[in-house]
Amino acid sequence: MFPWEPYAQDWVIDDAVWGYGAPVSALTINDNQIKVTVSPGSTVGGPVNVVIDPAVPYYTLEVSATTGAAKSRSAIQFERALGSKVLRIYGTIGLHAKPDVEEIAIQDPPEYAAMALKGMLEARGIVVSGVAKARHRVLLNAESFTRESGVVVDAEAKDVSPQQRLEPPDDAEFDAAMNGEERTIATHQSAPLVQDVVVTNKTSQNLHAELLLRQLGEARGRDGTIAQGAKVVRQFLLDAGIDKDDFVFFDGSGLSGHDLVTPRATVRLLQYASTQPWFTDWKSSLPVGGVDGSLEGRFTTAPLKGRVFAKTGTLGEAGALSGYVECASGRTVIFSIMVGNHLPQTNADRDVTNKIVAAIAAAN
Repeated sequence: MFPWEPYAQDWVIDDAVWGYGAPVSALTINDNQIKVTVSPGSTVGGPVNVVIDPAVPYYTLEVSATTGAAKSRSAIQFERALGSKVLRIYGTIGLHAKPDVEEIAIQDPPEYAAMALKGMLEARGIVVSGVAKARHRVLLNAESFTRESGVVVDAEAKDVSPQQRLEPPDDAEFDAAMNGEERTIATHQSAPLVQDVVVTNKTSQNLHAELLLRQLGEARGRDGTIAQGAKVVRQFLLDAGIDKDDFVFFDGSGLSGHDLVTPRATVRLLQYASTQPWFTDWKSSLPVGGVDGSLEGRFTTAPLKGRVFAKTGTLGEAGALSGYVECASGRTVIFSIMVGNHLPQTNADRDVTNKIVAAIAAAN
């Protein structure tokens, strides 16, 4: 359905290990991540216990982590080279310490899905010949992202059909499967889009945001590519009255280091949303201060508890909070606060952001 573009431009390679940086694929399984639980062993200096969930033999584990002394500092590290299916786990975890539970990205989700399906069939006594493998549709278009997404407009650029831009891999078995008779053996109706928007916004689900971007490209553009999805989003924002120089997006989640947006653009979008018939659904998808989602632990006391409806944005060196606050006067104020020089190992900028929101609510 989508060409194989697992990562957008300028995603940080360190993010590819973790579930929040999972590769994007049309065939998605378990949010393209697995849960890895590391627990201390029974003796100091002894090996740790590692449990993979789901228990699909996909990654080869190289575990050198050990059990540390009771009450010692736990420091478990995970490493995986891009493109590798070897997951290295090292460090120490204190005796009797709580397990370290991490969400680890699946390197090739369609391949993983094939392996999982094969294993489930075999567990039920069904003989499956051959091996589980995946083949991806190759992106051939050499046009630059900025031109295809509409950031740079080329008056002489010609529209190119998806058939000219994309083709399946050269694989005889793949061709035979694709050209054979199709027969539907099962169907599943997904939850409505609005429910997935709630999940995406409440929990900052990067993969779902990326999938929605590609779905937009498929539905309103020429194909389900990142660039086509970004082009649809860009036109929507321009139609909403946002200045063309106030934003540029290279992905759907915000993980790309090339993404740029001003607080002014964000506030304008939030104001535009408040005038639309879908506003109630949109506002209810946002985390609520002191109540749920990524704001459950912020604005936990009166008068702000339950009165801040806002989306967080968090990267290693940046943080943001944008949304709506219901003020003391009964009016609702739109705000956008962005911090571009977050210092590691401190929440000082988040605390200041909370104080700014409180000041806005009290003054209005």
